[in-house]
Amino acid sequence: MWARYGKFVIGLAVVVILGVAGVEGWRYWQNKQSETAGDAFFSASKLAASGKAAEAVKQFESIDKTGFADLGRMRAAAAVAAEGKAAEAVKLYDAVAADATVDGKGVVIGNPAADYRNSAGYVLTGPEFFTLFDGLTGAALATTNYFPARNSDPTSANVNAWGDNYGNRVDRFLAGVAYLDGTRPSLVMCRGYYT
Repeated sequence: MWARYGKFVIGLAVVVILGVAGVEGWRYWQNKQSETAGDAFFSASKLAASGKAAEAVKQFESIDKTGFADLGRMRAAAAVAAEGKAAEAVKLYDAVAADATVDGKGVVIGNPAADYRNSAGYVLTGPEFFTLFDGLTGAALATTNYFPARNSDPTSANVNAWGDNYGNRVDRFLAGVAYLDGTRPSLVMCRGYYT
């Protein structure tokens, strides 16, 4: 029996050994990537804490696409905000927000399984949120419904009421900050401005 099947047993053993070696090699590589990103994140955090925002931003932005990447981008925005560059910080925060609906702690905002796209690929239903994030940790501190809301009933008539028939205007947004009482910032929002 060994004479007949021995070479297959040896071949199978070699495949198993190579497979295990491959998996272990992959795990080692992933751990090294995470370790490198963690070290870079820690170093950049120390720079930000010591007031070296420009250096911290460069270091945060150099972090590869790992679990630290989005958190690093949030910290970079916080460092820029700490320097008093609000407009630049908002752009950095917006870039992070455009990527996903997950906070810096990995907590999903909303329903992670939901897909609100219609057959044409437009999102005309489902919830929309405003979320306030902690600039140091990226954790969501508070979330509320977006205002002004689109009509919750996306019938043709309600979509057309925005001035087009496919949802372009309803998904156009402007935002600004105004000190309406002279001391506290207020958020000013606009929705739906051209086709």
